Amino acid sequence: MFVVADFGDPEVCRLLDSWNKKGSLQTRTVFGDKMLTALEPAKRLQQFDGFRDEVRHHDAHAFVRSSVFLREAGILEQYATLVASKSPVRIAKSALTVDVHMLQTEKLADATLAYFMEHRPEIFDNMLQSVAMH
Repeated sequence: MFVVADFGDPEVCRLLDSWNKKGSLQTRTVFGDKMLTALEPAKRLQQFDGFRDEVRHHDAHAFVRSSVFLREAGILEQYATLVASKSPVRIAKSALTVDVHMLQTEKLADATLAYFMEHRPEIFDNMLQSVAMH
């Protein structure tokens, strides 16, 4: 599983500090119409401290475009396949499932919505049709 986070958003650093202080973080994953919530131990969060300088370069829209590119180009899947191939436990490529999640702050949610409304309006058409049918 990959989680992409925009370190240019100051809220991300505040979240990391909070999780570090508490020693845990809450995760939520949506599967269809179900949501799984879990409390996970917060380990090695200091490894991300080097990214705090990104706040100077904050552009939520550019981050969303980059994240979509990584996902659609299959770059994260290629990386996961490479790592799995070097693992002592062999994993068949066909058995490898790669999940990509985005740490969604308020600014990032707005930028994500704007991106998909401009570049993928069919997603919203499908959502509206689905809601209208219920």
